[in-house]
Amino acid sequence: MCAFFNTTAVFSEAKTAKIVSDQIRRDLQYFPEEAVVVWGSAFPYEAAYPVLKQTESAMAFKLYGLGVFTLAPFSVSHTENVKGRGMVDRLVSENGIPILGANHLWGFLNTYCKERLSGVSHELTSHQYGQLHISWRQCESKAAQQ
Repeated sequence: MCAFFNTTAVFSEAKTAKIVSDQIRRDLQYFPEEAVVVWGSAFPYEAAYPVLKQTESAMAFKLYGLGVFTLAPFSVSHTENVKGRGMVDRLVSENGIPILGANHLWGFLNTYCKERLSGVSHELTSHQYGQLHISWRQCESKAAQQ
């Protein structure tokens, strides 16, 4: 009897997870082709990369993760740095860099920009992909503002 109830609950959760995963993958259909910085737990990895169903479009994402693998030689961030397109390089560039992160993190980026780059951080543009919000950020030097 317990096995029946457990099986029913598992199948129900699996169905809900599939619906959520399918919706997130539809939302990510037009995700940027360029490297996108993922800050914190903002990217829904489990839904975008389900274990039993991989899509070609999901495999094309270039996720520049800020975390333990940022400097690993196999990471997108390492490859981008080697090509001169690292996060800081792009942060101070005219076009800025796309960042996927929670709103409460922007204050940390503002502080970094001010203290380390003697600049001011601001949003150039943004785009919504379902529940995901990507913000193109730039750290503009104070000299360039004058």
